[in-house]
Amino acid sequence: MERERLLSESLVSIRHLLSHLQGEVAALETSWSQVLLVLSKLEEACSVDELSGLLRRNAFFEQWEVLSLGDIHGRGGETGLILIDLDHFKRVNDTYGHVAGDEVIRRVGEVLSRFQEQGRCIAGRLGGEEFALVLKGRPEEILGTAELIRRMISRLEFRTPDGGQTWNCTASMGIALRESGQGSLGVVQSADEALYRAKARGRDQVCAA
Repeated sequence: MERERLLSESLVSIRHLLSHLQGEVAALETSWSQVLLVLSKLEEACSVDELSGLLRRNAFFEQWEVLSLGDIHGRGGETGLILIDLDHFKRVNDTYGHVAGDEVIRRVGEVLSRFQEQGRCIAGRLGGEEFALVLKGRPEEILGTAELIRRMISRLEFRTPDGGQTWNCTASMGIALRESGQGSLGVVQSADEALYRAKARGRDQVCAA
């Protein structure tokens, strides 16, 4: 009888211990899930520009390489880069203030975000007033997209805080197609050269490499 009593007490102790351990495991799982959530939010914060809502420079180039994997497997047609630079942006800040400049960046970001499409188009803010899109398609589709974006930006209307003055913002753009075996830096250089030609020809226009 004494042996059975000791065995019974041992079983009860084991059950209590297992119950306690189960609670500890559940708490650890909850904590781990919270840690993963925080890490996910931090990663997103590091990848996305808070003002424009678009990818930051490093995240943009990383996503570009992911998109390029589809080219390796023969999917999605040609890949083109559109570099976008807002014309006379410093003048906006100097004339209307940095709050107005931030509003321009935010609304241009909204325009570009409309063109983002999983596996086909990504948009990013490279810094300051410079943006970029990488998209797949035929050359004429890429050129048409750039022209459409240029018109959409030029039609944005901005107002001073008192509503007494309005102005518009324009953008110059350079396009380059990624040739077989070409690195992203080479494409950027070609698109950048086309962008400077657009500026030299009077701005508010698109030039292709």
